Amino acid sequence: RGGCFDPVLAENWTVSPDARTWVFHLRQPVRFHNGDQLAARDVVESLDRVRDPNMGGELGSQGVYQSYLAGAKIDAIDDRTVQIVTAEPFADLLDLLALFPILPESARRDPDAHCIGTGPYELVGREPGRISMKAFEGYWRGLPPTATIEWRAEVDAKARLQQLLAGTADLVADLGAHETREVESSNRATVIRQESSVCTAFMCNLLSGVCQDMRVRQALNYALDVPEIIKTVMHDEATPLNGPLTALHYGRDSS
Repeated sequence: RGGCFDPVLAENWTVSPDARTWVFHLRQPVRFHNGDQLAARDVVESLDRVRDPNMGGELGSQGVYQSYLAGAKIDAIDDRTVQIVTAEPFADLLDLLALFPILPESARRDPDAHCIGTGPYELVGREPGRISMKAFEGYWRGLPPTATIEWRAEVDAKARLQQLLAGTADLVADLGAHETREVESSNRATVIRQESSVCTAFMCNLLSGVCQDMRVRQALNYALDVPEIIKTVMHDEATPLNGPLTALHYGRDSS
């Protein structure tokens, strides 16, 4: 939120001056949907699992975790304290961990445990294109206001829009600019805009090819009419950046 991180499962944390040693103190009591109490060993096991090369995946989230945590030493100091010592200074470790799912220690051995978390809703059913959940009575923040939730997968933005306007869906996400304006003019639903951490950028190969020449990279940068792209492609639903980080990323220089 605003480039800062709010404590959730980690009640508080500290980082050493060299940005290598991070100590996280877990909130207690917090319970998983299966009744187990959250402990430091669950965090360690979850992190070890996702950075395990045998899990496969060199790109996307899997590749990111493997790359950044490959040389880290991750330990449970006690039942509610986790220490992460990274191989190199890692100032934006919180960016990596903020949306990381913590599973019970048994998740590696029990495939059914992969759907067990600590959130306000627990899974009660799933089928292709549909997930059913109910309020988790043991949620540490208290019982959520809605008793049940059903998530449906609908790839067509126009179909999502029609479901919203018809009242068969209470909430939809990722509407395009045209669909968003239709919602606003309908007076049947409310548009909530949230700043995104998604950054669209050109990545140049600096190891081989013409982009090794800085002048080529500069020419490509000068040739891009970013304001026009935002206007015509993004329909003014984007913000120009001065680097690869958005305002929601730690360490962004807004100057």
